[in-house]
Amino acid sequence: MALNSQELRLRCKNNESLLHVEVRAINIEKKITGGYKLGRNYNRQQNFIGTYGVARDITEKKKAEEIIRFQHNHDLLTGLPNRTLLNGHLNSLITHSNINNEKFALLFIDINRFKLINDTYGQSVGDEILQSFAKTLRQSTRDEDILARLGSDEFMLLMSDVISSDDAIAAAKNIISKTTTPFKHDGHDIHITLSIGIAVYPDHGETREELIKNSDIAVCNAKTKTRKRHCLYSNKLKNKNSNTVFVENLIRNSIKEERFVVFYQPQIDLNTGKVHAAEALVRIFADEETIILPGKFIDIAEETSLINDIGEIVLKKACEDIHEWNKRGLHIQISINMSAIQLAMDNFAEYVLETLNNYSVNPKEIELEITENTLVQNTKKTLSNIVKLTDAGINIAVDDFGTGYSSLSYLDHLPLNTLKLDKSFLQNITSENMQNTIIPAIINVSNGLQLDFIVEGVETQAQHKYLLQQGSCIGQGYYYSRPIEKDRLIEFIHQHGQKK
Repeated sequence: MALNSQELRLRCKNNESLLHVEVRAINIEKKITGGYKLGRNYNRQQNFIGTYGVARDITEKKKAEEIIRFQHNHDLLTGLPNRTLLNGHLNSLITHSNINNEKFALLFIDINRFKLINDTYGQSVGDEILQSFAKTLRQSTRDEDILARLGSDEFMLLMSDVISSDDAIAAAKNIISKTTTPFKHDGHDIHITLSIGIAVYPDHGETREELIKNSDIAVCNAKTKTRKRHCLYSNKLKNKNSNTVFVENLIRNSIKEERFVVFYQPQIDLNTGKVHAAEALVRIFADEETIILPGKFIDIAEETSLINDIGEIVLKKACEDIHEWNKRGLHIQISINMSAIQLAMDNFAEYVLETLNNYSVNPKEIELEITENTLVQNTKKTLSNIVKLTDAGINIAVDDFGTGYSSLSYLDHLPLNTLKLDKSFLQNITSENMQNTIIPAIINVSNGLQLDFIVEGVETQAQHKYLLQQGSCIGQGYYYSRPIEKDRLIEFIHQHGQKK
């Protein structure tokens, strides 16, 4: 039995609509002995007398399939192609351009601070702006260009057959100029600005992934590094996102492989020349010849909350070293940096005190350094943790004093012990310039509040002499000692003595 099935597309007489019809038919043959039977294709010419079939209107089914197909490949808000359809066009254009030795450009278009517009005017207004913006973009591009919406406030423009990057730059400038007109809402003008990153095939990538990544890098640089609001990719551009991922992986692997180490930098009482205390400073031991300083990873650790793990490592290593020193008859206060994230944690104070107890460390041998901005934030959890820690005997130091959003009122009502002046205040002190009105004033504030006063970043003899003239100072910096390992700290203390 042969069942033939076909789909026909018929144009109606009014010439305005199409009718989709599914036809299923069976050949009918006459038997030699009489009667009829179902026919077969290979024997159609013999005894064939006709066809029996059914026609079914499947127009609505086809419309539904078309809607599903459109939704799969298009952004429903703007009607533009989505990432899936863009990827298909991009792959095809790469193949075509490779065969014909042609160039094309990929423009990554980002609306700056669109979240602020959504939060201010509401999502419905934001959607209207996106629809209007998409229409303006479409009118600003060539008919053969592919414009797609990736999601939220991100769009991509695929420009085929460009002569050079200048064509893409000209298109970016045109788009920026055409979108300067503000959107109207309830009598308000809503202005938007764009950042556009440009990547050209094959100069800036030969695969879809490379082109999208490099246009993304370019748009990030357009946001932060240029005033033109458009940026052409080059190998010199720094990919902040890639760097973040790399450093985050470095931190995670270093935690897993126990490659974090703690060095100590002595703090010198300038009146006696003896060691007042030491600050614990974390490093990553990459290999035998490479030690990674915290400036390379601390910010990203805070962004990813890995600072909690690092803080735990530093606290335990410092307590372990203090316990070892105590057994050898050496008692020295160690300063440990704490981030705002750690101080805002529930039961952080209890955790710190439990750790000290596990290593039999006296709380008076610990000083926690907190940045000025952390104190000014003044969250209930942060203050609660600080009070619990100070009640147990732990000292609190204000780190990088003078660089945050200063509010001197907190110095008077918080249980603080030390002010650490940021090193930037000392940088202008040279043998030719020994004048600074800020440092003496802060020393007077510190003395009036009966706080220890530490100046960071002492690197030259002139800076050391200047602080000696001021009196009542504790110095810390390369002039006295670089951060050193725990055994060398003991040697340093034996050599210079310890303030009692």
